Amino acid sequence: METGQFRRVGGRELLTANARIICATGKNLRQMVANNAFRADLYYRIAGILCEIPPLRDRREDIPELADALLQRMGPENTAAHHLTDEARQLLMTHDYPGNVRELRNILLRAAALSTNGIITPAEIHLDTPLETRHVEGTHPIANPDGPEPSIKGLESQYIAELLAEHQGKRARVAQILGISERTLYRKLKQYGLQSIGRSSA
Repeated sequence: METGQFRRVGGRELLTANARIICATGKNLRQMVANNAFRADLYYRIAGILCEIPPLRDRREDIPELADALLQRMGPENTAAHHLTDEARQLLMTHDYPGNVRELRNILLRAAALSTNGIITPAEIHLDTPLETRHVEGTHPIANPDGPEPSIKGLESQYIAELLAEHQGKRARVAQILGISERTLYRKLKQYGLQSIGRSSA
């Protein structure tokens, strides 16, 4: 890193590269160096220009624009298929986002799946738990933070499965929460292969 020189694995010829090393971390490397938890020589080789980006909770004014940009990325050909109401924007700005932008993305994915008309209101936004950690037995986690963004249909299927598990398979209650008819819910269960999870309520 200091000289820009290297040898290929198994090679003998000394080669030269002109490159910049860009690193990112969520940890305090200075403190880790002081605690002997990170190599000091490596830190001082990569710490040329420091750019500290504060977490979302410390820059709440950026949340509305970030949310709009994320919704645009989710839409077909980078065109926003869903839009936030002013009340929904205000609600998003009240959350601390321990998962930072990834958590905001997951919240918006879920809200988009719940929206039936392309408009996201506070009713579609759930801020209770980090979505990346939610899991229902027999299903997969909602999102892998390092993987590709899940589809809206995949997120809807996951959410319906969670509701069915939470309410002991009572379709009438799940349909009420989703704001759809039981017939529509049944079609979705069939589409997503979830008939075995849900059962008719008596």
